[in-house]
Amino acid sequence: MGSRRGRAGGISVTRLRRWLLVGVIVLLTALVGLLGIARWKARRFLHDLPAKLGIDIKSQANGFTYSQSVKGHTLFTLHAAKAIQRQNGKTTLHDVAITLYGPEGSHETDSIRGAEFEYDQNNGIVKAMGEVHLDLASPSSAQQNPSAKRIAVTTSGLVFMQKQGIATTDQPLHIEYGDLHGTATGADYTTATGLLNLHSAVIMDGTQDRQPVHLTAASAQLDRNQRLATLHTAFVRTGEMKAQGDTVVLDAGPSGGIDEIRADGHTSLQSGDGIRAQAPKLVAKISEQNKPTLATMSGGVILSHPDGSGSGQTAVVHFDGLGNATTAELTGGVTFDHHSATSLDHLTAANLVAALAQDATRHTILKDATATGRAQLRSVTTGKPAKTTVISGDTLHAIMAASGRKHYVSLLTGNGSTRLDEDDGAGTTRTSTGDTLQIKLLPPGATKAASTVQSAMQDGHVTVMAKSPAKSGKTASETHATASHADFEGSTGKLLLTGAPSVTGDGMQIAADRITLTQGNGDADATGSVRGVYQSQKDSDPVHVTAEHATVAGSVAKFFAGANAARMWTSSSQMEAPVIEVDRNTNRLMAHAPSGSAATGTVHLLLPASATGKQKNSGVVRIVGTTLLYVPVEGTRPAHADVTGGVRMDTSGASLTARQAVATLSGSTPGVLSGSVQQIVASGAVNIAQPGRTGQGERLVYTSADERYVLTGTPQSQPKVIDTQKGTITGATLILHGADNNVEVEGTGTHRVHTEVEANPQKR
Repeated sequence: MGSRRGRAGGISVTRLRRWLLVGVIVLLTALVGLLGIARWKARRFLHDLPAKLGIDIKSQANGFTYSQSVKGHTLFTLHAAKAIQRQNGKTTLHDVAITLYGPEGSHETDSIRGAEFEYDQNNGIVKAMGEVHLDLASPSSAQQNPSAKRIAVTTSGLVFMQKQGIATTDQPLHIEYGDLHGTATGADYTTATGLLNLHSAVIMDGTQDRQPVHLTAASAQLDRNQRLATLHTAFVRTGEMKAQGDTVVLDAGPSGGIDEIRADGHTSLQSGDGIRAQAPKLVAKISEQNKPTLATMSGGVILSHPDGSGSGQTAVVHFDGLGNATTAELTGGVTFDHHSATSLDHLTAANLVAALAQDATRHTILKDATATGRAQLRSVTTGKPAKTTVISGDTLHAIMAASGRKHYVSLLTGNGSTRLDEDDGAGTTRTSTGDTLQIKLLPPGATKAASTVQSAMQDGHVTVMAKSPAKSGKTASETHATASHADFEGSTGKLLLTGAPSVTGDGMQIAADRITLTQGNGDADATGSVRGVYQSQKDSDPVHVTAEHATVAGSVAKFFAGANAARMWTSSSQMEAPVIEVDRNTNRLMAHAPSGSAATGTVHLLLPASATGKQKNSGVVRIVGTTLLYVPVEGTRPAHADVTGGVRMDTSGASLTARQAVATLSGSTPGVLSGSVQQIVASGAVNIAQPGRTGQGERLVYTSADERYVLTGTPQSQPKVIDTQKGTITGATLILHGADNNVEVEGTGTHRVHTEVEANPQKR
């Protein structure tokens, strides 16, 4: 009762206690006064009345008063306008007023008035021939409260059977107590057992603490010896709260207050805002200050409210000294469902503990909640496509915050086998696991995005799996990652992995000091000691990469140098450069200096040369340039590497420089840096050097199979070779050999010149 309203756990037990105490106890106490008072305070009067009437009144007397005292304390006073002793042994009293006095010093009095009473001495029966009016002290009068309200009871047909010790009536009873008034039909009281029964139609209406009160019960019993009151099929409505139960038992303490309330069978509590709790059993503990201290619902609790529902085997609510709910505990298969305009939420756990508080309007609000035992929170947005978020862990803890009039989960933490699953409804999914989890959430309406996650953090043995569908020209991708720590930023959709992170996806594995993944597209950014392995084809040679920084956007991976150049290698080829770019779809590769840099000669390429004759290999070819474009096998076109920006090349038989060079590679596998050098075409200011001679020209073609270097020029500037022993040799075409010092000179037209020179003394 009272003006305070609250939600489930805050008002239910307080109001339950009040309607039971004020409604039921008032009613039962009144009936005790009506039926039991004859046993408790006036028993001696009823027993001695016939004898005294036989002595003092022979046949008829008008206007007499009789009282009885013990040790100077008056027990009762009887006044009747007329007493008639009949020949049949019955005595009739008219206009009777009886005043009953409480224990000495209590100042407590009760009064009974009736127009006519009849006493049958032979059969031991006392009857009230008409209405009986009782004016009884309320329970608070026992505390010597002079201002306490009194209880008024009116009934008729009252019969007391002295031999059986039973007082009974089958007539309606009307009770008034302050602003409360009630009725019942039929009652009986047994003096030997002290048990009072209200037969049917128990009703109480009125106001209490400025709140409307309505109580009904099919029947009720009061056991004075055990201090127990029992209501059957009880229902109460006070203010906006409703409660009911098949059987409600009140256990009164020695002081007369209620110590415990027990309800069995279809117990339910419902607040004005639509929150309802149902269970087979309810037990509530009450303090000496008439405040609830503990309430327990058991046997399968069902919770419902306008925005959802919940369940559990047992619910326990703790209260502070003012009767305000402080904690609520649900155990045994706990479930909660909540729906709003934007999402549908579902919580499951073995146990749930909620900390409660009172807001400024005296409503009970949730401060924080802890779910344990394989706890899981699933949230699905109502928009299209529906987005799903699932958070789970051995323990989940939620902290609430206020935003205007709305309360929301501001922080969610998890411990033990935590897991976060996200599905955007359009094919993009991400799953992360870790030892601990922390999620910060935005207030409702703070963002137009479907997700209200401000940030998230997972720590300890973190794993991540992300899938993205094919869209906007990008192929479908799947990424797996491991790390010691993960941080997610909701505004950017980026996930930062630290603590030896490693990411695997689309044939590439990258490890670094820090790796950032972008939600929804599989893109990645790695910094600090980057190591990568890439396999372009199922059976192709793995490609290894080291760098200081790397990015992956769609199919393109870029590797950037730090203090050392970015390096890429296979089992047979190597490359170093400030920047290396590889397209994983086409296997094309680019290497170059950083954007805006004027540096030259920064790309270093090492390739195997094709074998010569019976040789297994012909060494390696080293190429240095400023930019490199590698194109793998495409149809019938062989793989080739284009180097520009000033080229320096070393083979087993010569060294040369040029403005650019194109190296053609053998092999049919369309991998990165796959195959060995078949031919290199260098052009633009070509200079070649061999032991004992140098050559100049505009174009040079090198073939690794026979180690031939074919040097040509232009019509205006023919190639030339300067030999330390033979002088200068010119011609339209000069052919040098790496295996010896022979030089073939071809002129113009059909004229052919052949020159022999002495073999290199070092090769003799």
